Amino acid sequence: MIRRMLLCLCCVLLTESASAVTHVQEVSPGVWLIEDHTLPIVTVKVTFENSGAAYDPEGKKGLASFVSDMLDEGAGDMDSLAFHSALESSAIRFGADAQEDIFTVSVQTLSEYKDRAWGLLNLALSKPRFDADAVERIRSGIESELRQVEEDPGYLASLNWKRLAFPGHPYASPRRGTLASIAAMKAEDLREYVKTHFSCSTKIVAVVGDVTAQEVKQWLSASPANVSAACNQITPAVADIAVADGGAVPVFVGVNVPQTVVAASLPGVMRNDPRYYAVVVLNHILGGGSLTARLGKEIRDKRGLAYYAESELTALDHTGYISVQFATRAAQAHEAVTVFKAELGKISTDGVTKEELMDAKSYLTGSFPLQIDTQGALADYLLSMQHYHLGPDYLEKRNSLIEAVTLEQVNDMAKTLLSHPPLIVMAGQSEEIKK
Repeated sequence: MIRRMLLCLCCVLLTESASAVTHVQEVSPGVWLIEDHTLPIVTVKVTFENSGAAYDPEGKKGLASFVSDMLDEGAGDMDSLAFHSALESSAIRFGADAQEDIFTVSVQTLSEYKDRAWGLLNLALSKPRFDADAVERIRSGIESELRQVEEDPGYLASLNWKRLAFPGHPYASPRRGTLASIAAMKAEDLREYVKTHFSCSTKIVAVVGDVTAQEVKQWLSASPANVSAACNQITPAVADIAVADGGAVPVFVGVNVPQTVVAASLPGVMRNDPRYYAVVVLNHILGGGSLTARLGKEIRDKRGLAYYAESELTALDHTGYISVQFATRAAQAHEAVTVFKAELGKISTDGVTKEELMDAKSYLTGSFPLQIDTQGALADYLLSMQHYHLGPDYLEKRNSLIEAVTLEQVNDMAKTLLSHPPLIVMAGQSEEIKK
């Protein structure tokens, strides 16, 4: 208990320490380190590229996510109880997550247990057990989760939006799978995933905290090799795809709840596109989480049509898009959609103002330290920097890239992207659509 309390205290204090220490060391190819000896805590994250939900085999959607839930359910000679006891006794936080393109596993602990944490991480990756009782327990939990979201308007809006945005593409599939695909999953499928991805995928590592480069090198020398001679090749490859434009009217999904959730999208750009930072600024002005953003002011503040109205720029390995979501009462949903479409037309035609540009750049640069104010967030950034080949000096130059964006560039992207008819999905009670 004392160890857990100390770990929680360290996590709170990281706000003061992690953002101040940003010197990136390349310990070895694919392994980056930021040393921070302010606090006795270490975070390690390992990402396997080309290993996310988009690479789930046909008929086995949800496989990568299923594996992520199973990695702390026993490894080597330890069953689930023994593995969890080992984590608990050394105050180790263990996590795994399958995104669209990547699979990430992490450990965080006090520095006195860092060797133990690294060992358990490697054991989970190299010798996961997938015992029958654990598989069935996790399967039951996933199935329960999928049943619970069957009446969730936010989930249904997002699920149907993906299907329409990426027709016939792996990105259209639900990351957690379906009740049918999860029910059909076998332990052998989980083992095949490990053989294919943990043995054959490109692996990148981020380490942050109270550890030296020499210690990390010792960890690496004692770890299993990344590529096995017996590994299975990753198939099929995932193709690039542009997010689909919308039709004349929104797509409606009926669900018997008082709230209507609207999920919409517009084209974006890929992460390596030189116009990326102009779109970052544009998205912030449109609805990027700030109370001063256009959608928040027009839909929420001026008219009271939504509880929130936000946009987000997403850059995956094979697509880029701007997503928009807002929630409102069913009776106001159509009016909110009308205001949303009108605001897109206004920005694409008239552009944004110089004041909006300056405010957005000020916010995006000033808030950047808050994005890396914990070891976990900093480790995520190190992984992203490696994944997108941004260079170890990206943390130092990122704000200058935002500052360099011009009003002309933002307005050019507004005309290019926001003039597309948005793909809009509404999940709620009323099926009547007003143009």
